[in-house]
Amino acid sequence: MLLLLLVAATASALKVRAGYPFPMFKQCDPRWGNDTMGIKGNGWRSTICGEGCAMTSTTMALAGLGVTINGFPITPATFNTWLIANEGYLCLQGDCDNLNLTAPERLSSVMSLIGETEKPPFKEIAKDIADERIIHVAHVRNNSHFVLLVGAVPGQESFYVHDPFFNVTVYPYANITDIIRSKINVYPVYKQCDARWGSNVMGGDGDTICQVGCLMSSISSAIAGTGIQVSNRLPPQPRSTPSCRTTTDT
Repeated sequence: MLLLLLVAATASALKVRAGYPFPMFKQCDPRWGNDTMGIKGNGWRSTICGEGCAMTSTTMALAGLGVTINGFPITPATFNTWLIANEGYLCLQGDCDNLNLTAPERLSSVMSLIGETEKPPFKEIAKDIADERIIHVAHVRNNSHFVLLVGAVPGQESFYVHDPFFNVTVYPYANITDIIRSKINVYPVYKQCDARWGSNVMGGDGDTICQVGCLMSSISSAIAGTGIQVSNRLPPQPRSTPSCRTTTDT
């Protein structure tokens, strides 16, 4: 038993990086580095290479969470185009290429903005990354640059990062000034009429999941999103017209 506990503790300690496959995008990649960012207005508009660190870091987060645009993988090029067309930039203090921090959640519900906040304690950030709860786009280099935090460095108050500009893979916690924090909302989408379970009977009146299972299917998505596992299966009983039932339905 002691050996099992030690193995489990070691495995937990080793989980220092987020499990999502965040790609590395460089803002000066020739495929998009010269693309103009921002919106028309009384201010400066730079290129992705020039001022696209926050946007590129956010793109890496969205890509790792599986977000696509019109069915195609998200990249700094496609995300920039979407932002320009969907009020994803703001004119502030003479610059018209400031990322609108609420734009990513309008593109996809997988992320919801918490805010650009003071940095939490190191251990809290490390746990939130390991638990895959929060996206952290951190302000570093004296408030001049943004990077995506992807894990805590064992034995150090430092983070592994995806840096969209510099060839740097680790930043000390002390180098972070503030963080754009977003909650991860990744839940599977379960259709009540899916052929794998739509004909299964639920309740005692013979109705199927396809017919009245909207609430139950939604709750199943929520439970699955938390990592809870259950194993129950009822035999298929095919019926017809789909509808929705809650506990107050007759």
